[in-house]
Amino acid sequence: MNRRDFLKSLFYLSSLSLIPSTIEAKTQSQILAGIFIWADLHTGQIFSSSPQINSNGIFPVSRIGSIMKLISTATLLEENLISPQKTYECRGIIKFQGKEYKCTKAHGKVSLIQALGHSCNVFFAQASQSISPTLFLDYCSRFGFDRSLYSQLSPPDPLGRGSLRKFFSLDQLSNVPNQGIIDKSKLDKMQSNFTDFVLGLHTDSAVNLLHIIQLTSLIALKGNMPKLFFKYSNSEHSLKPIKLHLSESTWIGLQNGMKLACLHGTARKLDPENQFKIAAKTGTIPLVSKNYFSKSSANNSNQIKEEYFQSLITGYFPYDNPQYVFCLLAPHGTSQETAVPLAHKEIFSHKW
Repeated sequence: MNRRDFLKSLFYLSSLSLIPSTIEAKTQSQILAGIFIWADLHTGQIFSSSPQINSNGIFPVSRIGSIMKLISTATLLEENLISPQKTYECRGIIKFQGKEYKCTKAHGKVSLIQALGHSCNVFFAQASQSISPTLFLDYCSRFGFDRSLYSQLSPPDPLGRGSLRKFFSLDQLSNVPNQGIIDKSKLDKMQSNFTDFVLGLHTDSAVNLLHIIQLTSLIALKGNMPKLFFKYSNSEHSLKPIKLHLSESTWIGLQNGMKLACLHGTARKLDPENQFKIAAKTGTIPLVSKNYFSKSSANNSNQIKEEYFQSLITGYFPYDNPQYVFCLLAPHGTSQETAVPLAHKEIFSHKW
């Protein structure tokens, strides 16, 4: 089995219903380019490599994938739900609620920060059992995932269906979420698929790319995100400042996990010589397309399932004095196949 086939087996693809029609509609050049956005933390300005975004100000929404492990890590550390020295044995696979969660390899005994750097699904599937859905959503809110960024930036669904924001209460008149107020009527749905949510794999774990920029900015600046803004055409969108108070040890743990990802983990090919001193987190999201039949002989036909991956990477640099944050969405391919190489190309081609 080659690497790509193995990666396809990492996720329970048959149980997902998301169809990558957007991938099929994109041209090959768009697929290869991806969408790269970044922010200057000193000026607050957000930039995009996409001419379409620069024209209409609409940012895409994506399932967050393993980037959600940053939220899970913050929750585990800040609530003292796990000791930073606690280890779990990763043998490459674990089964929860009738589903298998796999890693690209058996990581052996790993601690929380090591698991974050290597994006160990086996570790987080076990450690997440100490987190309640209410507490998890509370931390999503603290990191700004309940913000109505999409109301201007990605308008298809003001009620947040198919996104993480659907779990927060909405003002019935304005369709704007009441900041941080959890819609408890929807918690049963999250509880039954909770491992999927903490791993960022559930179809309702989608966020705007600007939510990811917010998340990364908060980690880079230890909870003091300045006002960020994006200029497009003759208009401007802004992200209000956020002050998030977490313990110093929590911030350091998150930062160390992201640095480890670049030095030895899933983003190690992003900056192999550590030239930019990048701290990053990757995420791979499984997608499934339509089935079709292919004739293997004159009398027989085989059913074939086209399977796709979408991937993300986010990060900041330099990690000892953060000046820039970035996020790249690769509509096709795993993070190590596509998102990391594309981000490497973008970062090394800019004059920072």
